[in-house]
Amino acid sequence: MNVDIIIPSFRSKELTSLCIRSFEKYRGDFDLRYIVVENSDDESYKKDIMSLTDSIRWIQNPTSLINSEANAFAIEKALPFVKTENVFICHNDVA
Repeated sequence: MNVDIIIPSFRSKELTSLCIRSFEKYRGDFDLRYIVVENSDDESYKKDIMSLTDSIRWIQNPTSLINSEANAFAIEKALPFVKTENVFICHNDVA
């Protein structure tokens, strides 16, 4: 089964990395694609995240929105990049 996973992030290299590594460890037969939306202008950890797997799309989304509004905006930015019927929206601190 193919699944696109949308991960909103805000300057959270460690949480985003752990989130993706956790999914990769337990992926089984799933074909996972990650859409990481960085809700700031911080690109300092982009290279590290992109090196975790070949199935990551990084979206830089500088915004002044905070909390739930920022997450909703990140999801809206990611949806045009979804290619599967199955979409999982994941906060990077819950995986």
